[in-house]
Amino acid sequence: MMPHERPETLALVWPGSARAQPTVGIAPQRATEQRATPQLEPPQLAKADYVVDRPAFEAVQAAAGWQMPPGQWADLVNEWVAESMVLLRVEGFAVAAACALRRTDDWIELAWVAVVPAFRGRGLGRAVCAALLARVLELGHVRLFGSTQDARLPALRIYLDLGFAPVYRAEKVARWQAICAATGHAFAPLKWGWPAL
Repeated sequence: MMPHERPETLALVWPGSARAQPTVGIAPQRATEQRATPQLEPPQLAKADYVVDRPAFEAVQAAAGWQMPPGQWADLVNEWVAESMVLLRVEGFAVAAACALRRTDDWIELAWVAVVPAFRGRGLGRAVCAALLARVLELGHVRLFGSTQDARLPALRIYLDLGFAPVYRAEKVARWQAICAATGHAFAPLKWGWPAL
């Protein structure tokens, strides 16, 4: 059984196999954007990109609006899956981050996914999640899940795109119907292994 899911979040689980992941590229800058940021090439995710880099990780989180309270870093270090922090860098600066955390019963949570606001809308969130997923599968973990709030449609879209299945909770069915409609994904309870509705 998956670790406890909070009432305010929606959870998704990996289907349970170490199947290969699709190649995920970086979206080109939209012509309508007025940002003065450089065009991005797909990042090279070398071994060094999985090294714990506290200043870079905290800088990405802070830029995304997530200030880590005192003591949070020590808690994260205790929960981290070794060699699972993923940082995407542009010209040496971290612009996206994610990590995997150990939960109860050998479950691994994909967590702390963040992209610096000036670099959003280019597929970096998808790239960092795909890299993290590939990494934890490479490390031999298959009991994986992620969770987020209903309003975080880009995050939910990424999980669904990567092949995660929504966790069945009777009280959340209508929420999943709305999420699928908003993200353009099919509402597929049978495919997800849900009981008959």
